[in-house]
Amino acid sequence: EAAATAEDSAGSDGAARNSFSGTNNQVRGVDEPDTVKTDGARIVSLNEGRLIVTDVTGEEPRVVSRLNLPSVGVQNLFLSGDTVLLFGSAWSGGPVPLSEPREDGFIPYFETPTIQIIEVDISEDAEIVRTMSIDGQYVSARMVEDAVRMVVTSGPVGFEWSYPSGSGLQAERQAIKENQEIIRNSKATNWIPYFLVSDADGEVTTEGTLFSCDRASH
Repeated sequence: EAAATAEDSAGSDGAARNSFSGTNNQVRGVDEPDTVKTDGARIVSLNEGRLIVTDVTGEEPRVVSRLNLPSVGVQNLFLSGDTVLLFGSAWSGGPVPLSEPREDGFIPYFETPTIQIIEVDISEDAEIVRTMSIDGQYVSARMVEDAVRMVVTSGPVGFEWSYPSGSGLQAERQAIKENQEIIRNSKATNWIPYFLVSDADGEVTTEGTLFSCDRASH
């Protein structure tokens, strides 16, 4: 949990100083994501699909900015200087486009999870700077100084799998053989998560696989 409070206390010289507490972290110096963060002067929080920035330097807290967020299930955030990093998730799906109709009329359906990382500038009015979408699901993240490291999990994508055309062992064995051939002919893009980076207007500026094959191990 994050303690989102700031209080003034008098020092030995009579001058006021600010003290505040942040997220209760497991390791000193390693920040963990939360729904509320503060730098002692501002509190940033998630509330019902909005990012709220509150100024706490005066006698009373004052909301200075509200930003409606995309419907991507944002649940966590980091705060670093004037930058807020939000973590969300979304699902997309639909019928698998088949090269030809199946004899049994079965239409496979797919659901694809994507991670949404949203960068927000709160130097003035809170504004989305860019968004990164990644194939997969969010696991966890940590921030050391200004560097954020995130763990994701993802499955293979882009496969038109073969399904048994009927009941019985023979139909199952035929489907297995066809799927083995599909895997043998697969490409790196079927296994390595893909990403898109979009600017504030939603235009894609960068895209590709998260890493090259020589960075993969098992």
